[in-house]
Amino acid sequence: MNAPIFRRFRRLFSAREGRGWAHAGAALMLAAWVGQAVTISVEDVSGVPGAQLVARIRVDQASGIAGGTFRMIVPDFASIDAPSLASDTAGFVVAARVGNRRLDVSMARAAGMQEGQAILFTVPIRIGRDAPEGTFAIVWEEARLFDQTTAPVQPIATSGAITVLPPLPDLDQDGLPDSWETERFGHLNSGADDDPDADGASNYSEYLAGTDPASAGSLFVVRALAVPGQSGEPLVALDWESQPGRNYEVFWSPGPLGPDAVWLPVYHPVYRIDGDRHRWIDDGTRTGWFPFLDEERYYQVRVALP
Repeated sequence: MNAPIFRRFRRLFSAREGRGWAHAGAALMLAAWVGQAVTISVEDVSGVPGAQLVARIRVDQASGIAGGTFRMIVPDFASIDAPSLASDTAGFVVAARVGNRRLDVSMARAAGMQEGQAILFTVPIRIGRDAPEGTFAIVWEEARLFDQTTAPVQPIATSGAITVLPPLPDLDQDGLPDSWETERFGHLNSGADDDPDADGASNYSEYLAGTDPASAGSLFVVRALAVPGQSGEPLVALDWESQPGRNYEVFWSPGPLGPDAVWLPVYHPVYRIDGDRHRWIDDGTRTGWFPFLDEERYYQVRVALP
């Protein structure tokens, strides 16, 4: 990692003066900057109370962009978590601070991005279980971009929205939507903890994973494989079949296993996606060191509904 990026981060986390910002409805624009404007937008998301959503942050023209600083505010019934890089921003160094309803993100790399639209990063947002129905704004409090010389790039930042939908009907109050139970079983008599196909996964687990609770061959399974790295060093690959409309998070632990085991999230994982197969390779860059240097290392892949 080179010195210019470290110097750039010192600039990114310097005191924010906020001068020169003009407010226009849902947009912020730094009027003092010149050149072609770049629009930064937050993808609109929707879900029922309790849902975990993922919003994508896009730019309509990425040419030359080498970093930026951003502050987002979500409604008071929602919580926001640390961002993940997209494939378009591979190689960026990212720092984030998560506060009450607020996310600060700074990102930079030495070279500017290629021409065209791009996803800068994605942001997990959880809707509170007591959230009211309706549509609510995801607000930009700050959005700044710069090129590889740290010169400013003129941004127009447009707010996104969270739409809170009515909860799915659950007349038998077993934690499973009635529509899902009717589709899978034809009735509401199978509970969340039941396992009618005897595959070891409860109905609720299969609901979350998007698998078939009536088929023992339909199960969320993660395989751990030993694969060679670029220099022949042994690495670990996690491989699983993904389902539409599901979010996946990878965690690892140096052990030992047990109720007090510490599970650490893998920040900004880069997945290799081939059709419905997801793969993540532990090369040590997200876990601190090569996996086979540990006497023990364990992994979890958690799946959640958006």
